[in-house]
Amino acid sequence: WHEQWTLQRYVDHFLQERSLVPTDELRRKVVSRIGKFPGKGALKKADIDFYLEAHVAEFTGKRPDAPLIR
Repeated sequence: WHEQWTLQRYVDHFLQERSLVPTDELRRKVVSRIGKFPGKGALKKADIDFYLEAHVAEFTGKRPDAPLIR
């Protein structure tokens, strides 16, 4: 709960957890979406994971209702 990650580390981890190839373009899309996160203060991994999953179609082209995790 107290570990801090760089944004790059988190984005790469998020993409790899979902079996997505971490290209520069995909990284930029994920970082852009994180920048729109409505919360304030320190970000928690679980909250950002949930938020990104809700907007996954924006940067993967997959339908939001399609399972992302294989």
